[in-house]
Amino acid sequence: MLSDYTRWSYGSLKRKSGLKDKELGAALGWLAREDKIEIHQEEDELYVSLGVNVYIG
Repeated sequence: MLSDYTRWSYGSLKRKSGLKDKELGAALGWLAREDKIEIHQEEDELYVSLGVNVYIG
């Protein structure tokens, strides 16, 4: 779902994925820890998008 670099609100991502809060939280936590996603907060809403990691070396 995040592969097209779309920014998803937490609520939209939850509805579209069909996951429960605990499952979605675990998935997003793992992806965030791996630096695969970016999480932004705007007012009272959380937004999730695919992170862009570029490593040169």
